[in-house]
Amino acid sequence: MNDLVVSIAPNFAKLQSLTLSQTNPQLEDSAIEVIASCCNDIIELDISGSLNLTDWSLFLLTQAQHQQMFVLY
Repeated sequence: MNDLVVSIAPNFAKLQSLTLSQTNPQLEDSAIEVIASCCNDIIELDISGSLNLTDWSLFLLTQAQHQQMFVLY
């Protein structure tokens, strides 16, 4: 899943809502980095069950979204 998100997220710059919840954690910080840098309009992001993410992901999201509120699951 991580490689898929990294490869397609740049094509969805206007994306506002994204659900990436998982029961088998595969998502990594690199995917969140791409989402944070490419999907500037995102306001709702569900990454529940993403146990491989670190604090770095949260930092990237807060830096990218400093001008608007967003919901994180």
